[in-house]
Amino acid sequence: MPRPSSIGWDWGMSANGWRIPQPQMGFYWNLPADAPCAFSKNKDQRCLSRGLAPKHRAVAWSDVRVRTMATTLRAEHGDKVKTLVRPERWEDLYRSFDTVDLWSEGSWNLWRVLQLLCDENDAAAQSHALDCAVCDEVENWAYSWCTHKTNRLKLATWDQKSDILSVLSPSDSKNVSNCPKEALNMLRDALKYWHNQYKIPSPTQDGNMANAKPLDGLAENSSVTMKQDGMP
Repeated sequence: MPRPSSIGWDWGMSANGWRIPQPQMGFYWNLPADAPCAFSKNKDQRCLSRGLAPKHRAVAWSDVRVRTMATTLRAEHGDKVKTLVRPERWEDLYRSFDTVDLWSEGSWNLWRVLQLLCDENDAAAQSHALDCAVCDEVENWAYSWCTHKTNRLKLATWDQKSDILSVLSPSDSKNVSNCPKEALNMLRDALKYWHNQYKIPSPTQDGNMANAKPLDGLAENSSVTMKQDGMP
């Protein structure tokens, strides 16, 4: 629900029988001259004429209709939607729509659309942060795994044809088996990176691999423990 502001509102009945919050008429007559109205297309008439209220009774949109409008706005105004600020008061709707659109489409309907878009943006940001965290964990695990010389030797002699995860020991393979598909693909990329650092002309030529970084020393056992939540 909108926070208290200078805009008064009441509960009203929509044309399809839903009880919805509705701003008082002053909301539609007092659009600020500098209001962005970023998603409104009709620049000729942006505000209802003062004292006039065209005959119209708002229809409360279903969740499907709200989502459809949100999808349309994201497709048409992608960059603006990505930086959308969540509305908290009725007058915050002026940033996105003029009062002609707010009146004809329904202020409460468009309020719900903007809230949904902001929810989607928040979810995307959280997903990106999680992906970054998983990537860091995977890279750290691969680095730790490579600190063991026996692991580096297996990685250096990988045939580049089989799944690179085949170089893992049975215990390490079991340890990563519950990781999400995305995390396993990240692990493949990390191991391929280290393979390129360690690869040698033939399996019998160790070269300087024993002195390559990461250095030995994390543990005598070549296995590396994975977290129980499925992330390395």
